[in-house]
Amino acid sequence: MAHWYHLRLLKKGVYAWNTWRGRNPEERPNLGKAVLTEMDLTEANLFEANLAHANLIRAVLTAANLSMAYLKGADLSEATLIHASLVGAVLCEANLRCVNLRGADLSGANLDRAKLAGANLSGAILRNIDLSEVDLSQANLSRADLCKSNLTNATLSSSDLRQANLWGAKLAGANFTGAAFDGADLRNTDLSGVHLSGVSMSGADLRGTCLRGATLDGANLAGTLLGAINLSGARLSNTNLSESNLNGAILTGAVLRGANLSGANLSGAKLAGVVLTGADLSGANLSGADLATAHLQGADFYLADLTNAKLDGANLDEANFSAANLTRASLDKVDLRNANLKGALIDKRALLK
Repeated sequence: MAHWYHLRLLKKGVYAWNTWRGRNPEERPNLGKAVLTEMDLTEANLFEANLAHANLIRAVLTAANLSMAYLKGADLSEATLIHASLVGAVLCEANLRCVNLRGADLSGANLDRAKLAGANLSGAILRNIDLSEVDLSQANLSRADLCKSNLTNATLSSSDLRQANLWGAKLAGANFTGAAFDGADLRNTDLSGVHLSGVSMSGADLRGTCLRGATLDGANLAGTLLGAINLSGARLSNTNLSESNLNGAILTGAVLRGANLSGANLSGAKLAGVVLTGADLSGANLSGADLATAHLQGADFYLADLTNAKLDGANLDEANFSAANLTRASLDKVDLRNANLKGALIDKRALLK
């Protein structure tokens, strides 16, 4: 229970409270279970305060100092904590639904089993935070710093992660259904086996990311930086990868049925056994790519660069190679009879096989 004197003093206002804190720096305030609903605590000094199970619903804590505060089980739903300091704060089991934490610093905070659905964490600092299994559905994490944070098995469905910093974050098993990652930094993250169907990642940086076995059907990855990414066995049907950089990427055995790869850079990519049936690769750079045994039925390679590409054993039935560059491409055990080669640059020897 809250100490009666501490509670009475706080209700006198922030000026009186902060004056007392300045004169008694050694005293730790006890406000456990206090009812502080809708109270204006702007810039309040609550450093190391005990606010366990306190009622702070719709309270205003803008720029408040809650560093090292103990807020286990506290109800902060719909509270305003814009630019508040929560460094090292204990927020386990706290109710933070629809809270406004825009620009807040949560470095080192304990958010175990906290409820953050619908929270505004735009521009917040969450570096190295353990958010595993935390509910962040419909949360605004745009421009948030989540570098090396642990989001394993977290729920982030319909969350906004645009321009967020997720460098080196642990994302295995997280639910990102309907999430937006446009312009986000996802370098060196592990997204293997993660379901990302329908997500938007336009302009995101995914270099060094592992997406092995991930599901990205219908996702928007237009203009993304993918580099030597591992997408082996991933599902990317109807995914938009136009103008993306997949230089040296590993896509062995991936399914890209109906995908849009127009203008993409796939030079040196490993695409052996890939399914690209009906995919759009017009204007794509596939120089030196390995497409051996790939399923390319009905794929469009109009104006694509396939110089030195390996297409041995690939299925090219009804594929469109009009105006494509197939100079020095390897076409062993390939049937070109049903492929459209009008205007294509191709070695005559390949046509005689």
